[in-house]
Order: sequence, then structure tokens, then C-alpha cells
Amino acid sequence: MIVDEETIRRTLDQYQGRMTVDAQLADAVKSRVRSDRRKRLAVMGGVMSAVVLVGAAVALDARTSTSDEVASQVEPPGKAVGERLGLEPVAFPGDGCKQWVGYEHDWGYCLDSVAVDETELVLLSQEIMGYQMTDARVAYVTAIIEARDYWRPETPEEKAKAAELEAILDENKPLLDPLYAPIALGNFEGLAGESLAEAAGLIPTKGIPTVGTGAWGIEVGEVSYDLDGVYASDQAGEEWASRLSGRDLRTASVPDVVGLPEAEAVSALESAGFEVEISREYSSDVAEGVVVTQFGRARQKAMLFSPLEILVSKGPVPTTPPPSAPAITMPDLVGLTRQEAEDAIRRLNLYGPFMKYTVGGNPTTVIRQEPAAGTDVYGSMGDFPGTMVNLWIG
Repeated sequence: MIVDEETIRRTLDQYQGRMTVDAQLADAVKSRVRSDRRKRLAVMGGVMSAVVLVGAAVALDARTSTSDEVASQVEPPGKAVGERLGLEPVAFPGDGCKQWVGYEHDWGYCLDSVAVDETELVLLSQEIMGYQMTDARVAYVTAIIEARDYWRPETPEEKAKAAELEAILDENKPLLDPLYAPIALGNFEGLAGESLAEAAGLIPTKGIPTVGTGAWGIEVGEVSYDLDGVYASDQAGEEWASRLSGRDLRTASVPDVVGLPEAEAVSALESAGFEVEISREYSSDVAEGVVVTQFGRARQKAMLFSPLEILVSKGPVPTTPPPSAPAITMPDLVGLTRQEAEDAIRRLNLYGPFMKYTVGGNPTTVIRQEPAAGTDVYGSMGDFPGTMVNLWIG
């Protein structure tokens, strides 16, 4: 059989993109064709040999190649982290492993026996994924994990701690280096979920809390992906998250509804695309039926259709008990711990306690109470919430 040069060229072009080493072999064969057309039959034998070699190479995982070029490639930086810890690489999904993190898409380490707490677990996982563990990143990750305990601060100490953590986040976030450069989602038409993550080269984690510098950490099947740096805008981030998760994860700005009547606040939030949950609480400062505060900070982004809570005033606390309410003798709470005092007040169905703190004292001991011990007080009955109790802790 005589095969012309064009057929040889098309056959080689079909395969030469599979592996660099085979592309070099194909170039050599085509050069031989151009230099000696009289040896087409011999060349065709070389072409078929090349095709067989390419097919065998494609069937093997690229990591098993022994070519000089593949061997000289730089290993993922996260692989050295596991070697430093004495860990063996584990292929995904890491059978029996609860905390698995990849240093490339299919290979990673099991951290079940390594990390002692959540902060260490997240820091190790980010280092294995390839993040630069600068002082700014360590401070940011540590603060964002601790801030979960202060997302709704109530006491002065809690509010001060929340402000301190927020300052750390604001200070260090601009200094962080993203793991990825922005990737255009349009490059992956028709892909979603795990196939999209693999095509984009996203590194998976399993069971490990996702704490990235961006807005999105997405669960897909058994694993999650940190999209830090993948998207160039909030809208692009929402599109990435939606395509990966299979859910509508678009966001909208939360309206400021504090100070609005309940009906107006509900209408504003629902018109912006959110569901509304309503809690009620007595307030001596805010008129009945008016929003005291909202959870879902105004002018911040939140996911569409997510529930946002508003706290609506019930007006001043009623101070007059029903005529049929039996009197109770107020116990002496001074000297008790905060928890002991709270338990006693709840057993009597009194309203509170409301805490006031003094600077420099013992933050767990009651030093003053109101009403005083021995006073007649009344438990909750009907619309009457019970006699209000204030405690000073110091």
C-alpha cells in the first residue's frame, strides 16, 4: 500500500498533541517524509510504530511516564508538605479517610492522624493545596475560624472580640496571594460538577472546612473546592459556584431595614429576593412593631432565597403582673457564678437575666443584683414575661 504525505501528516497530527515526547517523534517522522519521498513505505511503518507508542502512552497515567521531560517537571509544592510530615500519598477518595486533601487533582494526603484541631487542619490543608503560608495567611485563617464563635456577639466582651477579629481580617486579606489565577468559565462549556472541577484543575478536599480568601467554598459530591482567585468578579464567582454545585447561588445586596415597621421591612427583604424569619423581643427604646436589628448585615451580599432574620420590638417590658400571679421571694444571687444565677432565675420563670459587666473583676461572679434579695417578684404568666432581673458581673 502506498500512502501519500498528506495522509501521514493527518495521522500524526491526530496524535501528536497527546504527549510532548510523542509530538517530538511525530515531527521527526514528518521531517523524514519531506526529505525522502522515495521511502514512503518505510516511513509508513515508522508512522504506525509511532501511533502504537502514542496509544500505549495515552492509556497510562501521565505520572507513570519515564520520559526525561516528564521526570524533570516540578512536583506540586504540597507533596513536599506530606513528605515532611511522614505521610504517604493517597489516591482519591482515600478509602477510610475522613480528612483528605489533594496536592493535585487525584492525589493527596490523609490528615486524620495529624491535625489536633480545626485551625491546624485548615492551615495544613491549605499548605498542601499549594498556598503560600505567609504570616498574613496564617493570621487570616486563624481569625476567620475563631470569628465563627462571635458572629452574633451580645456582651461587651464578645463585641470587642468580634471587632478585633474583623480588624485582623481587614488588615490581612489584601496581603493574601490566591491559589489560582482567574479562570474564564466560558472555557468549559457543557461541563458542571466534578467534571468541571477536574477540567479546571481545582484541588479537592474531603471533610476539611473550606476557609478561602474569596467568597466561595463549594461542596461537590464527596469533596469541596476552594475557589480562591478562580473568579475575577462576584458575578463570575456566583456562576462558578452554581455550575459546580448544581444549585442557584446568585447573591443580592441586603437592604437596611432597621427602624422600619415590620410590614415594610418584610416587603423590602422579600422584594430583594430573600426569605424572612421574624423574632420578637421587648425593647424600652424601640416602639412596638418596629425592627430593632437584623441578622444579615445591611448592604452586604447574601445568597438569594436564603432566610434572613429580623428582630421586631414588642414594646416596653410589662411591669405589672396579672392579679392572679403569686408572689415569689427573690433569692440572694450575689456570690454565685453567672451560670448558677441564670439557672436560678430560669427556675423561677423570671425575665432575664440581663448582664452588666465591670472592668477588672472576676468575669464569672455576681457582685450585685436587681431586684434585691427578699423582694417580691413574679414569674411569667400570659403576656407578662416575669419580673425583669439585672445582674452585675465582676
